[in-house]
Amino acid sequence: MVVLNAKEGKYYSLVLSGRDLWERLAEPVQVSALCADLAAVYAADPQDIERETLEFLAYLHSAGLIRVC
Repeated sequence: MVVLNAKEGKYYSLVLSGRDLWERLAEPVQVSALCADLAAVYAADPQDIERETLEFLAYLHSAGLIRVC
């Protein structure tokens, strides 16, 4: 999946879990609910999922691709 930041003209490539996370952001969601959903799908330590999710959300926010409320 490729995401375009039209304002800056930059493209971002998302694969596997990044794509899944992006699709879950179609509607506003609390981070705790997002992490719980991902933990239900992926067989990984919930703390690892939370850490990696927060890192990825911070990246998306710094790239101007999401708003954090």
